[in-house]
Amino acid sequence: MKDTGRSLNCSVAEIKNFFGIALLAGCLNFPQIRMYWSGVTRVPRIATATRRDRFFKIRSSLKVVDDDSVTKLSKEADRLWKVRRLATSRESATDVPQFGKTEHSAQF
Repeated sequence: MKDTGRSLNCSVAEIKNFFGIALLAGCLNFPQIRMYWSGVTRVPRIATATRRDRFFKIRSSLKVVDDDSVTKLSKEADRLWKVRRLATSRESATDVPQFGKTEHSAQF
């Protein structure tokens, strides 16, 4: 980690759990992320997969782009510079041809 000088020591399984939790939390849509780990609103699938503090540590450490590699001019020109690569890769991933109904399609 750049700021602390300490390694995150994160395994592939932890990263998979992190993204799985992020996807599930996005579907459940609680007002605060901490609610998935606390009391009455605890979601066992999330709470047992990763400790709350570890989830937040991974979340704060993940980077899509190296901040030092982007010029000040680029940062000022593009408000989404921190997530631009992610946004463009998502756009290409969703650029899948859509297929219309065929004569074999049945309506229910």
